[in-house]
Amino acid sequence: MAPGQELLLENQRSHQQQSCKVVFLGLPDNGKVQVGVEFTQPAPHFWHIAFPPEDWTPSTSEARARP
Repeated sequence: MAPGQELLLENQRSHQQQSCKVVFLGLPDNGKVQVGVEFTQPAPHFWHIAFPPEDWTPSTSEARARP
């Protein structure tokens, strides 16, 4: 694997595939390497993670107190 290399990433839960390229390679550690990828096309729902709307604010004092 090398920076700039194109890959086909697959979400194992949804089986959705997305083209991406390698933008970062970490140093080997215990036989593993962190790899940073960048999607070649926007795919905001690839990971199926919901984010709060931009105008959202915590409604409880406990939530506001969290860092």
